[in-house]
Amino acid sequence: MKQKFLILACILMIMTFAGCGKSAVETNNTAENFYVLKDDAKREVVLAKKPERIVVTSASFLEPLYEVGGAVVGRPSSKNKSVEIAKDAQEIGTVYQIDTEKLLACNPDLVIINKGMNEKLSDILDENKIQYIIADMKTYNDVKKNIAIFAEITEQTEKGKNLVEEMDRKINLIVEKLPKEKKRVAVLHSTSQGLS
Repeated sequence: MKQKFLILACILMIMTFAGCGKSAVETNNTAENFYVLKDDAKREVVLAKKPERIVVTSASFLEPLYEVGGAVVGRPSSKNKSVEIAKDAQEIGTVYQIDTEKLLACNPDLVIINKGMNEKLSDILDENKIQYIIADMKTYNDVKKNIAIFAEITEQTEKGKNLVEEMDRKINLIVEKLPKEKKRVAVLHSTSQGLS
């Protein structure tokens, strides 16, 4: 009888410890992140919660972000007309000279960095434990991909999908009107920093 009691006690202890281990795993599983993505620098970015204070380092991010229900608390100074939609946001310097003090003063929970221009901000954002996404906007596919990311961030995936479909439709209408013979085309990108 005593031996049966010991065996039963051991089984109960094993079940208790196993139950504790299981509930710890379940707790980790229920604490899901808001959104996980891979940015254009091939970094995995884990957003624990929906960003509420977004800062962008390029005016080219404003229109696609606002089109899917987003808003910013900080943006670069620019003569680009797209900044009008975010005219009340704090100016954080020009795209080539972001003022880190002004950026940090915005108290952002997400910064969208322009690839090729603003990666130098990574260190200070890491030091201040501020999440950031490095995004490229050079090609049409880049734009479509980033619209999808912005739509996830704003929880407006349907708006993002509809926006991309409408953009594709408009481009296809233009392409259909183009002459069928092939042309050689050169694209020049001019900024105050140079020509490429």
